[in-house]
Amino acid sequence: TTLSGAVTDITSADTNLSGANTEISSALTTLSGAVTNITSATTMIGNTNSADTLVIDGATTAINSDAITLGNEVTDTLVVTGASTLINSTATTINAGGGTAEVMVSAGSVMTDGNFTATSSDNGSILSLNNAGISIQNTTGNGGGLTINDTTISLTNGVGAGHGLTIGANSTTLSGGTTSTTFTLDNNGATFADTVTGGPSKVTGIANGTSKYDAINYGQLKDLERDMSGGIATMAAMGNIPAMVDGTHFNFGVGVGSFNSRRALAVGGSMRLRNNTAVKASVGRSFGSGGGSLVVGAGAAISW
Repeated sequence: TTLSGAVTDITSADTNLSGANTEISSALTTLSGAVTNITSATTMIGNTNSADTLVIDGATTAINSDAITLGNEVTDTLVVTGASTLINSTATTINAGGGTAEVMVSAGSVMTDGNFTATSSDNGSILSLNNAGISIQNTTGNGGGLTINDTTISLTNGVGAGHGLTIGANSTTLSGGTTSTTFTLDNNGATFADTVTGGPSKVTGIANGTSKYDAINYGQLKDLERDMSGGIATMAAMGNIPAMVDGTHFNFGVGVGSFNSRRALAVGGSMRLRNNTAVKASVGRSFGSGGGSLVVGAGAAISW
C-alpha cells in the first residue's frame, strides 16, 4: 500500500491499511474514519518528503506493525487524535529526524504494547516505559535521572555514589556529598550516616532548641558544659571553707576551687548558738570566659 499524492484524504467510516508494506508519504495526509487501522508488517509515515504532515483522527485508532517509523524527516508533523489510540509494534520510531519535526498525540487513552523508549535528538535524554516502571535518564556526563517502579521512586544526579532522593515502601533516603552522606526517615526515626566510611555524619545549621522535644546544638551543649563546670568549681570553693575551731562561737572563711578551666571564689561563716546548735551559710561565684554563675548555700545542725 502506497499513498503518495500531494494531498491524501481518507475519510471513510472504516479505514484499513493492511498491505505487507505501507508507505504514507504525501505532503498532507489525513485519516479521519471512525475506525482507522494500519496493520502492515512495515509502516512508514512521513518518511520521504521533507515537510510531511499526517493527521490521524478517529474514534479508535490502531497502528499495528512489526516496524513503524513516524515522522522521520526534520520538519515532519504527526498528529494523532482519538478517544483511543494504540501504537503496537516490535520497534517504533517517532520523530527520528529531530530538527523542527513535531509529534502530537491527543486521545482519551494512549497504549503501548511492551517497552516504549523515547530518545532526544542529541541522544542526551532517554524516556523508558515498561512493566517494570518509568525511567528518565540523562546519558551525558555522569548521568542521573528519575526511576519509578512499584516500590521505589529514585531521583539521582549520577555523581560519585549516585546521590539523590530514594522513596521506598518503608523509608525515604536523601544522599549527597563526596562520601555519600545520607539522611534516612523510617519507622525508627531520622538517621544520618556516611554509607562509604561507615562513620557518623556532622549536622550543622541547627537552631537553638527552645521546646521540650527540640534538638540542641553544639553551642548549647558548650554553654551547658560551662555552667556545670562553674557550678562544680563553686561547690569545691564553698566546701573548702574551714570549719569552726572547738571552743569558739563564730567563724568566717574563704575558699577557692577550680574545675575544667573554670575558677571559683566563696566566702562563708558559721555561728554556734548553743553548745549543741550551730548554723552556717556561704556564697560562691565562678569565673571564666562566657561569664560565671552564683551559688548560695546555708545549713543548721543540732548535736547531742
